[in-house]
Amino acid sequence: MHKVLLFALMLFTFSTNAQVIKLRAKKSAFIEYEKKRKVKWNESDFLIIINTTDKKITFYSDDKREFSYYKTIKIPEDTSKSSDTYGSTTLQFKCIDVEGKECNITLAALDKKQSSYNSRVCLLYSSYALMVDVNPE
Repeated sequence: MHKVLLFALMLFTFSTNAQVIKLRAKKSAFIEYEKKRKVKWNESDFLIIINTTDKKITFYSDDKREFSYYKTIKIPEDTSKSSDTYGSTTLQFKCIDVEGKECNITLAALDKKQSSYNSRVCLLYSSYALMVDVNPE
């Protein structure tokens, strides 16, 4: 199911059809790169919406965080491989937030050996990351 969700998202992202994907966050972890400590996962409940028509990704939690993406990359780009190093297929969105800062948002279909969740969304800035395990809404 999780690979089907990601494949559908990739198909709609690279086509001209309008598509909105809704994902519900169940667990999240905040990571500051300079602080080398074990990642602590917390229960979460917020919504992530990927709108391929408007090229926007929005996180709805206590506050609304909106990102505009200008490029989509399928990882692995080497099509002879079926997955990246984590055993998943990944889409990476090159984004700009409302403050004009560049970041990446990745959506990975997780291998069942890694997680009981279908996918992981990672919001990646130069100094920190937010990892979120999600299921389709």
